[in-house]
Amino acid sequence: RSNAKPLHQVIKRYEEFILFGKLAINNTQNTEDVFKYLHFDGPLNNGCTSPQYKIVCKKSFMIKIKSLSDCFIGFYDDTKNLIIMHVENICYHPISGKNVFLGRIFNKMEPFYIKPINSLKLGIAIVSKLSNSYSTCIIDRTCLKKYMVLHTDNEINNKIAFPKITIINMDLFSVVYFIDDNTVECVPTNWIRNGTCAVVLGLQNIPMLRTVF
Repeated sequence: RSNAKPLHQVIKRYEEFILFGKLAINNTQNTEDVFKYLHFDGPLNNGCTSPQYKIVCKKSFMIKIKSLSDCFIGFYDDTKNLIIMHVENICYHPISGKNVFLGRIFNKMEPFYIKPINSLKLGIAIVSKLSNSYSTCIIDRTCLKKYMVLHTDNEINNKIAFPKITIINMDLFSVVYFIDDNTVECVPTNWIRNGTCAVVLGLQNIPMLRTVF
């Protein structure tokens, strides 16, 4: 999966959710974290030990340390600062007695936009400069989110980071991409029929690509 063209990537991921989302929702009803694929490759730091895993399945998302599209998480620290981490291992922390994510965090974080609201308040940021040292995050931490991190078009070292949105009832609304004017809108699903979407203004039908993020 390419990091280029962020809007197109969002549309593709949303399209995949249309096809596979219901199955994924059904498969994540279990509240227990499921750990998969033991390994001994590290890294291990900050007092962490085995067992080590490549994948953890949480209730609403999955983290895979070997997949660039599935290895980022975001959370707020005790001082309410947004932390975005590149997860490089899933391991055990004896001092806390917890399974943890071990990874590096982005040291530089800026708003992606400031109007109509500062994007940092929504957990959306331009990030760069991964730390050299490792940090840990307890896997069963509350308010933990999976993140997508995509390259910007104008600066190879900067990336756009935003939380993955989990749709509980995907039958009510859909995000559609209007081909004619290159815009994205959230509309009631019953407005969509056979590859077109009813438009309130003028009651026109515009060719669209149905997508779900």
